[in-house]
Amino acid sequence: MDIKTDILTSPNELLIKARNINWMPSGGDRFSVKSLLSYPAIWIGFSLLSISSIIANPAPANLSHFLKEFILGTPPQQSALEYRFPSELTEKKLLKMSEIWNFQPSIEDQLFKNFSTAERAEAEKEIRAQIKTYKDAGDAALRAERVLDWEKTTLKPILELDVAAGDRKFWSDFLSAIVYVESGGEHSATSEVEIQGLAQISEATAAATAKQHGIASFDLRKGWDSLRLSSFHLQDLMKIFPPDISLLAYYGGQGLADRKISESPNTQLNIFNLGSEDGKEYFKKFVAALRILKEARGS
Repeated sequence: MDIKTDILTSPNELLIKARNINWMPSGGDRFSVKSLLSYPAIWIGFSLLSISSIIANPAPANLSHFLKEFILGTPPQQSALEYRFPSELTEKKLLKMSEIWNFQPSIEDQLFKNFSTAERAEAEKEIRAQIKTYKDAGDAALRAERVLDWEKTTLKPILELDVAAGDRKFWSDFLSAIVYVESGGEHSATSEVEIQGLAQISEATAAATAKQHGIASFDLRKGWDSLRLSSFHLQDLMKIFPPDISLLAYYGGQGLADRKISESPNTQLNIFNLGSEDGKEYFKKFVAALRILKEARGS
């Protein structure tokens, strides 16, 4: 059996993209119990075929007929090669399958969605340099350890309280990277511009977010309050901006992001062509933190 697969690197996309599957051994033999036992991978093919038929074929009568004959033990009337994986299963249909299987694009897929190839290459170069800068500072592992401890003990129960199950991995990774960049996991961190806490959110932003989400009181010196309000604030921003520009809005304020968008001559906007050097700097630190934390998790 000849099965060609592309293994996708993103954990939230389809894990296997199958194409050009020839169901039968060479020679065009018909299906038999012996051939099935000899080729265990054919069960993968059956699963994919069934799903694709349900999605792509409004009346899979041939498949039903074939399976009925196979179950009853009568020989199929057509060559099994006629039941190979449909060649018309395009990228669009694979995406449809992805939605049905509840796979979500990874954070980096979403962050780089509006980048051109040249912009992505430029960003990757700067991100690699930033990772080196973090590691050369000598505390990258300690920062990651502190952040992942907060992720496990505090952020996880917050997300279980406030976020739909299918979105928790995204927000866990996203907020952990924010914490890595902003405070390095130090819950008592403060700055000269009166932002504080693990995610370095301002008192004014926290108060507005708390009011909007019905939170009566908070203390940004507490990890729970800082992470929960930052989570709500970021979710609110992503209802307005794509994830990469949401980072600029988080760092510099929604007004800055709005202004940069209105001033930009580009039709396909991303944080690298928006005209904000601070935004570019924050973006590369954020993606570098994502990758350092992924390495620390061993995933």
